[in-house]
Amino acid sequence: MRFLFAALIALSVAWSAYWWFGSSREADQIAAWLSETDRLDATAQTIQGFPNRFDTTLENVVVNLGTVTWRLDWLQLFRLSYRPGHYIASFAPEQNVDVQGSVWRLRTQDSRASVIFAEAAFDNSSAVFSELSLTAPDRTNFSAEEMLFATRRVPAGYEVALRLTGFGVGDRVADINLDGIVSVEEGIVVGTLMIGTTDSDVLGEIGATLGVTGLQPGATLDMTSEGVSLNGALIAPPFIVP
Repeated sequence: MRFLFAALIALSVAWSAYWWFGSSREADQIAAWLSETDRLDATAQTIQGFPNRFDTTLENVVVNLGTVTWRLDWLQLFRLSYRPGHYIASFAPEQNVDVQGSVWRLRTQDSRASVIFAEAAFDNSSAVFSELSLTAPDRTNFSAEEMLFATRRVPAGYEVALRLTGFGVGDRVADINLDGIVSVEEGIVVGTLMIGTTDSDVLGEIGATLGVTGLQPGATLDMTSEGVSLNGALIAPPFIVP
């Protein structure tokens, strides 16, 4: 009995030491990442989650994507101590997206994402945002019951799928989806996505708010180093990943 008790004590001490070492290493890696990149900035970080997780909280987060700046009060990253390549992210319910000086305000009831790395390379991801409310700079309000986003690595790059369920503009509601394959070249996303919807008038409302024409079912978004084009017409600068 004494041997069993001693073994349990030793095991608890060893696991505590492992968690402390792992959490310190996690904090150092995140601090090094923040210092090396100019795409992400945060003012504070804390590590919790003993005994099985490393839970990191970043505060006053700013994600710089070139002409787009994403700001949120906090971002949480959760990782099981025995699964080093799998991160779960939780986002602050209120977020601001600055597009070339025009601020879009996003509110969600719940927003989470999962990112998996395999062999030190990005492999796949998924995200779920529920009860979205998006306010445009001109105060036009968009809403959606749910947004699903997923990517997975394929030989040609990454397969991308976006689903907006119950997306509403005014009194009109529709489901919208984007599908295609993209890749990342020198930090810039390139590829083609196709647009689909259950109500083309809703796409027209979105286009009117964004000041673009040709937003309709079957239209394509072409992403290159020169920018994002809709059916061949340039509508936005290149999309940069952090």
